[in-house]
Amino acid sequence: MSSVIDATRRLDISTEAWKVSRLARDYTPPSPEHPDGSGRLYLPKHQRLWSWKNKRGLKKQQALIDSILHNYPVPTIILNAVDDGMRERWEVYDGRHRVETIWRFVNDKFGIMVDGAEVKYSALAAADQSRFNDRTLPVVITADASPTQLGEVFIRLNSGKALSQADYCHACRDTPLIEATLDIIESNVDRFRPLFGVDISSRELVPNWVGIALGLSTGVAGNMTTSFERIQVHLDDTVNIDRVTAGMDALFDLYTRAAAATASSPSELKRYVKIGFINAFFLADLMQSDYETAVTNWVRVISHIRTTMNSSLVITSGAQNLTTDKINAVHRKVHAWLSTGSMPLNDTGSEDSEDE
Repeated sequence: MSSVIDATRRLDISTEAWKVSRLARDYTPPSPEHPDGSGRLYLPKHQRLWSWKNKRGLKKQQALIDSILHNYPVPTIILNAVDDGMRERWEVYDGRHRVETIWRFVNDKFGIMVDGAEVKYSALAAADQSRFNDRTLPVVITADASPTQLGEVFIRLNSGKALSQADYCHACRDTPLIEATLDIIESNVDRFRPLFGVDISSRELVPNWVGIALGLSTGVAGNMTTSFERIQVHLDDTVNIDRVTAGMDALFDLYTRAAAATASSPSELKRYVKIGFINAFFLADLMQSDYETAVTNWVRVISHIRTTMNSSLVITSGAQNLTTDKINAVHRKVHAWLSTGSMPLNDTGSEDSEDE
């Protein structure tokens, strides 16, 4: 039998044991001047924000340091080796919080609790400092792995956990589709915040915008989905930036006009950020009608929802995992209401097995 191994998919990896002192020495946290860090260990673009904050986060940091000092197992850190032309560097693909916690402890940013008192690294006995620095942690290094391969590594390592659609998208944040989406969303955060009342770049909303970007870029309304299973086949697609940007501009225009026409409470505004409430239906309409007509019609729809508190016009099954049938069903209801003041009964789109 011939080999079943696909050489184009086979990763080049090495498993090493790195001393804690090396991790602390080679890592530098992000700064305004160096958003990814300036050390040989650095964060890839769109790495998630530091989340070990406040009392709960401090306890996680202290627990990690205690594990290192007392030889408890520590999860493997995954690095991707990259030669930038000047020196070898490593992207911290998985393990940013472990690496940065080590750096923070060595630099006296926090201490561990001993008999009710905080003890920082500089106050440790010389022998304890030496044990800490010499402790080795498991490190897996990939060599120039593609963003898609790195995403697959994360997904497989976490296959025993209940991952959200946002977790899957985060794992593949450096693929062409998601990276382009994140760039576009980050450039729109400030202007959309007053319209939706939320930070549209938050991690949990990433699948929402990836689905919108995919639908706009491909010109296929049915691609507007938050289902990673359906998004995954498009991760390496080249994104049509102009189409997606134009769609974001249209959304901004829509909600700016809607806000001027009918006020809404801050809590209600948050509903409108979701792909399956208004956005996908409006953008799909925009793809097949002229701009002004689409915006005007959907301002009427939003005003109707805000004044009557009745959103039945846009309700469909599995709204966060849309299909062409579901979008068309909503369009039939909306356009019937726009023209006659009534809508078809029991028209919620076809049920399918992809509903989340």
